[in-house]
Amino acid sequence: MAIAIGQAAGLAGAGGIIAAALLLRLPSVVSLLLGGVLGGIACFVVNEPDLSYAAPALGVVIGGASAAVAQRVLAPATVAGGSAGGVAAIAGGGGVAAGAISFVPAAGYAILLAAIWFAVRLRRSKDRKFAGLRVLR
Repeated sequence: MAIAIGQAAGLAGAGGIIAAALLLRLPSVVSLLLGGVLGGIACFVVNEPDLSYAAPALGVVIGGASAAVAQRVLAPATVAGGSAGGVAAIAGGGGVAAGAISFVPAAGYAILLAAIWFAVRLRRSKDRKFAGLRVLR
């Protein structure tokens, strides 16, 4: 059961990455929704014999969160001059690779932890960017 949850978490994260790559030019809300749908479908397919409805709900949350994080990671690449197609191809390939890796036992949890690490890292970098302006208040 724990292996299936890890696989589902990894597939949901991969679905979020692929959603963010496909919808790079659209608002992050759209990629969050598509990432949630892809994550829920991935978790349902992996856990279908159990018919546990908690797994797709968890997949929706993980897929949506990973799509939001991936969107925030990929957006500066296009602003810096990278083509949207190239960035989407590289990120989509990374999402497919993450989905394939998630079938290795316990690797899905590693993908989930990597997404959490990216989210924390992005939050800290945003805080540092405007740290000097807080003195002016």
